[in-house]
Amino acid sequence: MVSLPGAAVLAATAGPTAVAAAGTRHSNNGPVVPRPARKESPLVAMRKILDGLCAVHDLENTLNVAERSPDVTAEMRRKTPPVVHPLAC
Repeated sequence: MVSLPGAAVLAATAGPTAVAAAGTRHSNNGPVVPRPARKESPLVAMRKILDGLCAVHDLENTLNVAERSPDVTAEMRRKTPPVVHPLAC
């Protein structure tokens, strides 16, 4: 049996099918109102945007890069090569 206020009275007067029908969702006017479509979570939407995008960490874009000689820049690149990783894991 459905647990609704007055369900026992409804079952005694109109029968169990009326109790089951009373459990459906109604508006103030009486007709069944369909549930609104569930919106996508903002986190899921952001994940779709970031999926497949990568970040590059490169020390070549640090301060005073124009003042360094090509030898120093080449040595920096050898010691600390650019690192690529996904934006979202």
